[in-house]
Amino acid sequence: MKNQHTYSYNPMHLLRDGKPWLPTMGEMQFSRCQRVDWRSSIRLMKAGGVDILASYVFWIHHEPTRGTFDFSGCRDIRAFLDICEEEEMPVLLRIGPWCHGECRNGGFPDWLQHGVAGLRTNAPEYMERVRIFWKALYGEIKDHIGGCIIGLQIENEYKRDEAEHMTALEALADEIGIRAPFHTATGWGSAYIGSGIPVFGGYPDEPWHWSSEQLPPSVHYLFTPIRDDSNIGANEVSGEQIIKYPPRFNQDDFPYLTAEIGGGCQPTLHRRPIATGCDIAGIVSAKLGSGTVLPGIYVYHGGTNPDLFLNESRASGSHTDIPDLNYDFQSPISEYGKAMSGYFELRRIFTFLRDFGAELATMPSVFPADNPTDPADLENLRYCYRTNGNSGYLFVNNYVRHYETKAQTRTFRIPTESGDVIFPEMTFSSGDFGFYPYNLSLGNAKLCSTNAQPLCVLNGKTYVFFTDRQPVYNIEGELGEINILTINSTDALHASKVTLGGKEYLLICEAPYTQDGDRLTFSVTKDTALSIYPAPDGSKDFAEYTLTCPVPDITPTASLSLLSENPLMREFSLKIEGDVRDAYDLLMDIDYGGNIIELFLDGKKVADQYSLGNGWQVGLRRFGNAKNFTLRLFSLFEDSDVYIERKPDFKRGVACEIYGIRLTPEYQVDFTIEKMV
Repeated sequence: MKNQHTYSYNPMHLLRDGKPWLPTMGEMQFSRCQRVDWRSSIRLMKAGGVDILASYVFWIHHEPTRGTFDFSGCRDIRAFLDICEEEEMPVLLRIGPWCHGECRNGGFPDWLQHGVAGLRTNAPEYMERVRIFWKALYGEIKDHIGGCIIGLQIENEYKRDEAEHMTALEALADEIGIRAPFHTATGWGSAYIGSGIPVFGGYPDEPWHWSSEQLPPSVHYLFTPIRDDSNIGANEVSGEQIIKYPPRFNQDDFPYLTAEIGGGCQPTLHRRPIATGCDIAGIVSAKLGSGTVLPGIYVYHGGTNPDLFLNESRASGSHTDIPDLNYDFQSPISEYGKAMSGYFELRRIFTFLRDFGAELATMPSVFPADNPTDPADLENLRYCYRTNGNSGYLFVNNYVRHYETKAQTRTFRIPTESGDVIFPEMTFSSGDFGFYPYNLSLGNAKLCSTNAQPLCVLNGKTYVFFTDRQPVYNIEGELGEINILTINSTDALHASKVTLGGKEYLLICEAPYTQDGDRLTFSVTKDTALSIYPAPDGSKDFAEYTLTCPVPDITPTASLSLLSENPLMREFSLKIEGDVRDAYDLLMDIDYGGNIIELFLDGKKVADQYSLGNGWQVGLRRFGNAKNFTLRLFSLFEDSDVYIERKPDFKRGVACEIYGIRLTPEYQVDFTIEKMV
């Protein structure tokens, strides 16, 4: 990737090689992921439409003891960046020195947190320790400066009254040689940004919130010119008032970038919201309509803390507790590297952006007077449009997490320099959201308006749209060699665009895949249909294939034996039986009711979860061929001051029960271009 592109920005959008660029970004924290899975995870992110990989560099992971650095195993950032370089995945490193990321001390090592004065200031001792750490970091990443590292974030949520500290950190990084074309800083909550580009965010819920009740409708499902969200991490204490501080910069001087659109929510001990794929995609769609030119997802790939006692906790001085190990975050790619519902919901949007994003980047947002500005307004349809004056995209949202919105039937009229565009009449049920092009060039023709959403363009000739309505395409001019392919919304959710043998195809398959050259590797748990368009024989129809899933020699089973119990906890022996030698992974789904569940191997805790009420999936592959585990389940009391969105069944005021365990072998099936003919 060395020097393949040049990068810059203007107040409207990012630029790559001097041209408008609207990339997507997903957070994958290398030190919280298994080293053996790095490459496959990066490939899965690329197949999901992610263009830039972001990652925190947690100081506590690399200098646990003063002066002793650890860049081994999952902490080996040099090896991780080598893979990013080989896979042509651009990287934005969030180097702190303070990160947060639900990490102990916000990422500060204990020896620093409790032994050095003047943290997060220009105090000489603190700045010297930052210098030493960053110099060690530079030694590991220097070969990728000017390569895959295209962005840096300095500090995080720096809201103190010392603007010069951000400047000093920037100067120090530059002096050491840690540089990149883009330099960002979190801009919410009246933070200082130094000379960086401010980045923003928004989450489906607020797991840090003190309340144990359902929260009111979120502002993040509005179309709004307001980028800031001072609520991110702001109200950890019961009764604390959220104060809206003015920004310390003019947002119109910068393109609208996001780094923390919630790819889910990290459950905390006192608050356990469930984040669905639609919850996530609904925010991304709203932010796109509001003008973002970088949808950045935090986190996109869940993880596992590399050791115990690295988690945020009240015992270490935080306002919240998270599990010792689990940082799954309910993200699009799970802690165990599995594509979840958010992966497919976001892929549908990101596939669109890869083909249409450069044009969208040049279009500012327009917010009509009747577009609702109150997040509690559930009666009126939210809409806006992005336009260059003649063409653009109408954005509509009737989705508000946890709340029923009023069904709406509308005929939209959008003004342009050449006259009004009138859309076909459309009905939006509660939960609907999307975007619709107008005056879109189709070769020599023009798509004036439509009730279908664009997905991608194949080989410059086939425009793929999706809708569950009877499609209407109002076209001026002759399409000529251009054709329109319409699929339904479910197929679009399972669709992706790939290049095989130098030709672009549309794949429709429920199974996720990774790509290595012309080989696709699908992860399947059953025989799975695969449709490919256009068919290799040159016809205009889909070609149909079946990805055949092997049958295990012996169906795997899990057996539990109660070892001990008391009012607070039950402990079980868990034994795995069955021959799945050919399986890539063995997925263990545990249905349970309780508070906290923990998995032990050889006496060491290797996995855990705060209950969300919707079960727990563990990928057993990472534990080798282990067959014997210990499972601990802690009681949840009905009168506990804990918000659990999906509550378990309580018996005499207590939930502490394993309802069932299901084991599912997962296989990898290769599909090559040779199999298409």
